[in-house]
Amino acid sequence: MQYIIDDATLVSDSGAKSVSIYVKDREILQIGTHFAHHNAMRVDVRPFVLTPQHVLYDPDGPKGNFSLCKEYYIRHYLLKGAGAVLTFFEVEYEYQLDQRIRDKRKSLLNCPIDFLIGLKISPKTLTTSLLRKCKALRIPVIFIEFDSMGDLSELPWGWYREVCFPYNPLFIPYMPPEGHYRDKVKVLKKWTNLLQSQKIHHHPSPLSYKAPIGLAVLKKIGLYPKRGILRPGGEISYNLYFKNSIFEQGLAIDYDSQRPAVTVQNGHITSVDGQAFFRPGFGQEIRIEKTALFL
Repeated sequence: MQYIIDDATLVSDSGAKSVSIYVKDREILQIGTHFAHHNAMRVDVRPFVLTPQHVLYDPDGPKGNFSLCKEYYIRHYLLKGAGAVLTFFEVEYEYQLDQRIRDKRKSLLNCPIDFLIGLKISPKTLTTSLLRKCKALRIPVIFIEFDSMGDLSELPWGWYREVCFPYNPLFIPYMPPEGHYRDKVKVLKKWTNLLQSQKIHHHPSPLSYKAPIGLAVLKKIGLYPKRGILRPGGEISYNLYFKNSIFEQGLAIDYDSQRPAVTVQNGHITSVDGQAFFRPGFGQEIRIEKTALFL
């Protein structure tokens, strides 16, 4: 099947622009301003704005029986236009790594959107041996939970850098949303200065809890250009929102308050006007072969 999404207002991190998208067999063949020479069916989306599907950061995920998980997936993922989610599992000791990642994958068997699995650890768990295992397992994101820079400054970061090369997982500071931290800004500045001086691939601040991940972070993780943009050669996954004055100014989507009227994931409709179509197990684990390819 082929069709043209005609005269769409595309809103992305770079702003708003008018585009037309030529789609065939659930793949974007071309993106341009007009396709007058094509005879394919045209879809008029002028009442809407078009966005790529969100990549959500959700460290918790659903818990409970199938019904509770289904309700969670629908409310937090499908109805909000998420097409992929970054989550993590935790270990206190290195020997737990293999079993915990198997448990995490098992917990996501019914996930209706694609998922990427990271690891959360404390500084005392961070060792060269653990990093070798992470590289072998292709874990692209490592969240470090710490209380003070004293937990980090004595670690052998030069050894870590050598072990991580050339995969270079992204190190992200983790601070629980319910936590209270003194001098948070100062601590994060020291985190950045330390990892920059050691030339460690990192992000300067925690990710926003249960919120879409920005394009700059997607590039660091290695998800770009697989996710976060609409591009020729990519899958057709997008959200349609009703136009309003905010979108006309080309401003960002408010993930919490604005829900898409239509969501399409890889050519399949997943929600329309507040009704979700739950497909258990439709999501696949995303494998990152190399981080930061487009930085």
